[in-house]
Amino acid sequence: MWLYPYLVACSYDVFGDWADAPMVVNFFLLLLFLATFFYFTWRLAGVLAAVLGCMLWLSLPLLLHAGSGGGGAVLEL
Repeated sequence: MWLYPYLVACSYDVFGDWADAPMVVNFFLLLLFLATFFYFTWRLAGVLAAVLGCMLWLSLPLLLHAGSGGGGAVLEL
């Protein structure tokens, strides 16, 4: 995808040599994705399905991390 490197380069232009500038781009792309997902799910299946679908998308990284056994060292288990 040609747009992502361009957006990261623009974020470095805006924020300077800040190491977390790509995280800002990722955050806004996540908001764009969730808004698009919510809209189309709402149109197809209703508000409840849209809210639950967005919550599922937001919780997937945490579920994958917990499912793979990650995080045990943080809790000293």
